[in-house]
Amino acid sequence: GGSDSNAGTSSAPWATIAHAASSVSGCALVLVDPGTFTVSSGRTAKITNSGTSACHTAYVATAYASSILNTASNNANDPAIWITGSYVDLVGFDINNPMGCLGAYSDGSYVNITYNRLHDVDNSSGAYACGNGVGGGGIGGTVGASNYNNWSYNIVWNVGTIGNHFTHGIYTTSAYNTIQNNVVYNAGGACLQAYHQPSNDVITNNTLVGCGYNGFLFGADSGYAYSNSVFSNNAMYGNSGSDINACGASGCGVAIGSGNTFSNNDTASSGGNNIGDLPSGESLVNNITTNPNFVDVASPASGGNFAVNSGSPVLTMGASKNAPATDILGVTRNTADPSIGAYEAAN
Repeated sequence: GGSDSNAGTSSAPWATIAHAASSVSGCALVLVDPGTFTVSSGRTAKITNSGTSACHTAYVATAYASSILNTASNNANDPAIWITGSYVDLVGFDINNPMGCLGAYSDGSYVNITYNRLHDVDNSSGAYACGNGVGGGGIGGTVGASNYNNWSYNIVWNVGTIGNHFTHGIYTTSAYNTIQNNVVYNAGGACLQAYHQPSNDVITNNTLVGCGYNGFLFGADSGYAYSNSVFSNNAMYGNSGSDINACGASGCGVAIGSGNTFSNNDTASSGGNNIGDLPSGESLVNNITTNPNFVDVASPASGGNFAVNSGSPVLTMGASKNAPATDILGVTRNTADPSIGAYEAAN
């Protein structure tokens, strides 16, 4: 019921996120009411204006997952929403059935993509056939440019199709990114991939299930090395290939560097782990390989529940360092002995 000729207030709202994005900057809060925001071509918005380090520009759904963003055209490079500004927040949206290769895409630094649902990306009839060279994902970033991002507390599922190894649940390509408390289910590629120019990332307490090509795949382009990163407290189950796949010199012809930590993960998929490319001095520490005992291993859309039952082997088995203070539901974590995965307590 809005109009882009309105004043953009609660009583006279704008109609489109694109108009809001072109109208605000700096310390702005854009509230998006419930509804479906679909565009016939392009993306719902390209957010080019930046906030500041003291005050981000924030786009927030007024009710969780009630503001739905999708695209009707299958342009490969048109995500549902594209953030090129820095110091921008995207909070609480449902990104549903975009026909291009990406759900939410960051081209800036200090971008927070949090508390969103991103699903059915590039897998509908007529969607673009993403592949090698034009990969995709639920959440992704520009190589070398999407630094100091925080992509956490999201639920990502049904990304690409099984057999297409180039569409990933979450795809980080740059440095100093934080990826925590996400649930990723049923991506054609890896549930979570770190590639091209990643380093100094903190990836902790994610639940990665049922993906078609590894739970976590990492490596780097020639001239770069995956280094100084943390991968801890992540629960993996039912993934094809390896749960942790170090795609270095022998696997992909690139380097994996020093300073990485892999600790207190549960890698319970049948493919095990492929860590032969880890350099000397790096190994899996306190790794377990026991079924995490989820309440219901099914797509979130069908009511699946990736919390764990009482007696689960992941409870209190995580590392305290770098564990987020709360879990995906906002439950306070046990700071001394946090659980592995996105959920802190038993269901």
